[in-house]
Amino acid sequence: MATKADLMRANALHEVGSPYVWGTQGDGSVAGYDTYDCSGFVWAMYNGVGVHMVRTTAEGLWHKGTHIAAPSLVGDTFYLLSPNGHAHHVGLYVGKSQIVEARSPQRDVCLGTVAGANKRGARWNRRFADLGSLTPVTTPVGTRYMVVPDETAMHKYAGASSSVVMPLVRGNVVTQTGPLESNGWLPCKRLDPRTNTVKTGYVYFRYLVVEKQ
Repeated sequence: MATKADLMRANALHEVGSPYVWGTQGDGSVAGYDTYDCSGFVWAMYNGVGVHMVRTTAEGLWHKGTHIAAPSLVGDTFYLLSPNGHAHHVGLYVGKSQIVEARSPQRDVCLGTVAGANKRGARWNRRFADLGSLTPVTTPVGTRYMVVPDETAMHKYAGASSSVVMPLVRGNVVTQTGPLESNGWLPCKRLDPRTNTVKTGYVYFRYLVVEKQ
């Protein structure tokens, strides 16, 4: 079973490329993409795994939790401090020596490394207890998953651009056809009831739970 750490990592990687817009936390929209500022991104990633906290600034987050020398748990946060010691930026550790941050209007939500953050003077913090270790999805080919969100999920067609999608709704079932990819997409197939044909492609893993047999 995937942990909250797995889900947070998948959610964060899914948002790479989303636009940076100051004062937003996934509630803005530019060309169909959610928008974030740095603290809004961290807030949204925690909310997305059911860990709710007050929406605040990077400075507000910096004074919560415990300062640590280096990250080791998904959900650890890094901060950039001004000369007077105030935090002006925050980003998220997502495991595997990687970070995701809503960096700037020029860089948007981007993927980076712990080493790169440290070169920029990162200071690290841990706000919450362990969300669980990252666990590979080791369910075999043929495992059936059910779509769980109330909103429409998207299924990317195999071999097509990401803009070519087939909507999935709560209760739809897909069958795994390969291992979970590092960007959070699961290869799968499903019967398209409109055409009575099997469609292959990818479903974003956060939409799915293993179907009860």
